[in-house]
Amino acid sequence: TSTVVNGRVTINWPAVPGAAGYVIEAGSSQGASNLLVSAITTPGVQASPGRGQYWVRARARSACGALSSPSPDILVTVP
Repeated sequence: TSTVVNGRVTINWPAVPGAAGYVIEAGSSQGASNLLVSAITTPGVQASPGRGQYWVRARARSACGALSSPSPDILVTVP
């Protein structure tokens, strides 16, 4: 899920059992990760990216660093 309040984006997803962390990806088009690739430890993130449209997805990361397939992209619009 995603919400945008006063330019601040909050994205949350259900925790993946056994995941050691997550990788969040954002791109300027669907499937792209040209704007952000960041490792995080919790199933959710907040950011203030500036105005625009961003395609965002998450991947679960195992303890050895292997990544899951990406979640479906969501389109986040920051007015």
